[in-house]
Amino acid sequence: MALIVHKLTHRYLPSGTSSDQTVTPWRGWLVNVLPSLEARQTYLESQVQFGRGIPFQSHPGFRTHFSKLVCPSDGRIDQPRFVPRKLYDVALTSYLGVNGIDDLNRDGVLFIDSRVGDRDIQDGLSQTLMIAERPPSAAFDYGWWYAGIGVGRRGTLDHSMGVKETSLNRFATCSEGRWTNNLKDECSSNHFWSLHGDFANTAFCDGAVRAFSFRDEKVSTSLATRWGDEITDINSQ
Repeated sequence: MALIVHKLTHRYLPSGTSSDQTVTPWRGWLVNVLPSLEARQTYLESQVQFGRGIPFQSHPGFRTHFSKLVCPSDGRIDQPRFVPRKLYDVALTSYLGVNGIDDLNRDGVLFIDSRVGDRDIQDGLSQTLMIAERPPSAAFDYGWWYAGIGVGRRGTLDHSMGVKETSLNRFATCSEGRWTNNLKDECSSNHFWSLHGDFANTAFCDGAVRAFSFRDEKVSTSLATRWGDEITDINSQ
């Protein structure tokens, strides 16, 4: 609902990730909806402190935990976690923006420097995924809600992800099409899944929230894109 409010206010959804060409480099989309999540102070602090040359990990929001942003079933992330490869603490999220099929296609709604409005979602709001669930990676390298460069310096696997990102993880050798639902496996961060069995929680662009299985590639790719002209009966899933 916070994303819907942002869209109604600004006429477009926030960027999945802000690039280093913006005044708020590497900020995730969740920062822009903080006022609607009753966290306006954290939002204001992010606007004042974010700037070129200032590491995002120095901002208080980077380590600020919000229970609304994490799956209650994932006991690993009920507080900020230490990232061994980075040597600092970071707050995490279980919910990523859907950038489309993958971050290079940018055919979804939340990708780097995106400004997607209702007119851009040609498949229909009820036929296009906006958010989907995925536990943060095993060593907490991915899943940073506040800011992060992700893979390819596009925020991918941190704030947003596509339904076919299997070859992107730079911390693991992940074969194409490999599906692993294991909190200890780095490759599990390359696709949407949850700790609730075969289904993940999702939100569509019309604000509807549904449990959905991503194992059917044809269905998931059709729902991830905003302009593919596909008609999918989501109620059959």
